[in-house]
Amino acid sequence: MISHWLGWFSLGFCGVLALKYIARKLKISSLNLFFRKIHIPLGVALLAIGTAHGVISFAQVTGRTAAIITGILTIILIFFIAATYLFKKRLKKRWMHLHRIGTVALLPCIFLHLLLALI
Repeated sequence: MISHWLGWFSLGFCGVLALKYIARKLKISSLNLFFRKIHIPLGVALLAIGTAHGVISFAQVTGRTAAIITGILTIILIFFIAATYLFKKRLKKRWMHLHRIGTVALLPCIFLHLLLALI
């Protein structure tokens, strides 16, 4: 049951993190500034809670191979996105491009994982 709630919290954090991009694209500077301030702490929380969700779920779930595979892919993408930020000095100008590519890849992966986990 705790894994279930951790998964929903992770989904909520992903949604709020994606709102920063939406606010920037819509040129709503006050919202973009707000989301910029909370973006990194929410990302760290997503890493912690998403990993906890994955570890607990992996120990509990049996016979749902597709949901497990999409979950593993999802957490790998989340770590990839975090790594692009952590290594931004080494990646130079490419880091933001890679960060956004990882985010775009993450969204359908989350949707597929959620769909397969609920079926």
